[in-house]
Amino acid sequence: MRPVIGAFLDRLIDTLEHGIRCHNFFDMKIKEFFMMVRWYYSKEEIYDFLYFIISGDTAFSEYVRLRWIYYRNVLEFAESMHMTPKQFSKKFGEVFSTTPYKWMKEGKAKIVHKEITTTDESFKHIADKYGCHSVQQFNKFIKAAFGKTPGEIRKEARKERRN
Repeated sequence: MRPVIGAFLDRLIDTLEHGIRCHNFFDMKIKEFFMMVRWYYSKEEIYDFLYFIISGDTAFSEYVRLRWIYYRNVLEFAESMHMTPKQFSKKFGEVFSTTPYKWMKEGKAKIVHKEITTTDESFKHIADKYGCHSVQQFNKFIKAAFGKTPGEIRKEARKERRN
């Protein structure tokens, strides 16, 4: 949660604790909240947050979103749900409108990118942590996902932090 949203909610809780129960006040606060959400979060973040509400299959999508990182491949993931890879891929496509392989690969790329840009962990350690068998494989994966090597990405992130 963004600190500004947390502060907003803290103030709202304070008003409730002080006994304010005005319908018009809360209508205004609801509008303010949604304006703040639109301002401080990207469309993708809002979609991810609301996904469970708008998803056609909440149980399946919740399981996928909470546990996908623990599986190395689609076969393991399908087996964890007692499904064949074909059944899993079909259901996954219906719910997420993409293949499980592509979705998992993109998700892993986002997480790895964040580690590259926000930590000083060695690339070998990050590669091992996320199932790449060598630094070369890791470099190839990152270059394919982002068009840059991990070193280039980290260098740019450090430069941005200094500015």
